[in-house]
This record gives sequence, C-alpha cells and structure tokens, in this order.
Amino acid sequence: MLEAEGLGVRLVNLRSLSPIDTEVVLKAARETRLIVTLEDHFQTGGLRSIVAETLLDAGTTCPVLPIALDGRWFKPALLQDVLIHEGFTGAQIAERIRRHMAAL
Repeated sequence: MLEAEGLGVRLVNLRSLSPIDTEVVLKAARETRLIVTLEDHFQTGGLRSIVAETLLDAGTTCPVLPIALDGRWFKPALLQDVLIHEGFTGAQIAERIRRHMAAL
C-alpha cells in the first residue's frame, strides 16, 4: 500500500530478538527516515526497547514508531477480529505510518 503511494519501504524480519542483528538495525537507521517495529507483544520490553537500546549503544538516532500491544493482552477472538481491534491490519498499519511520516 505504501509503495503504491510512492513511499519506499523495507522489511527486516528479526526472527530472533536475542541475539539482535545489530548491523541490520543500524543499517536501517542510517538509510531510512523511520523505523517501524511491529510485534504482538507489549511495547515496553519488546522489540521497540531492543531497537532503542541498539541505537543508543551505537550512538545512532532514528525515529522509531512502535506498533504493539498497549500494556494489555488482547481478548480472545477470531484472528481477523483481533487484528482489527488491535490496529494490526495492513490498512491500519499503513495509516499509522502515513500519519507519523507526515509529522516528521
């Protein structure tokens, strides 16, 4: 969706949070205007925290938009209903990124 609108995007699949692929995270920070972390975990103590620590340790900065659960577990439901409720559909994620990019 974002590429169709002319926004360049890249996907970095960090299959393991430990050890973090430091070089990939730092490369993304150097080459992009925004890092978006997306995870079905709490925002604090998850991927966003690890990315922030990685950037801090390297003395590098880059805006980070975390998309995660807001300190609460989701209610059990059908997957599609959970994705919609939590704002994890492709359209909802793209809209959050658009709004954040407009504010940069």
